[in-house]
Amino acid sequence: MQRRNFKCVPTTAKTLGDHIRLKRLEKGLTQGKVVALVGVTMKLLSAWERDLAKPSGEEWSGLASLLGLDVNLLSGIPNAG
Repeated sequence: MQRRNFKCVPTTAKTLGDHIRLKRLEKGLTQGKVVALVGVTMKLLSAWERDLAKPSGEEWSGLASLLGLDVNLLSGIPNAG
């Protein structure tokens, strides 16, 4: 039986988590690669992408630099929920 991938990938970014996930995918990076380069845990990156948490200032700086995100996104986009 073939396994299907039912993960929802947003086509437009509405939340900070959407921006993080879309940029990561656009750059062809896995979550594993991002956590290794930014120095955070898989659990934390997953929480950011699902809008369950926001990166701290230092974490955001590294993540924004890696993914090419505007540092002002951290304060300007609400989390879902």
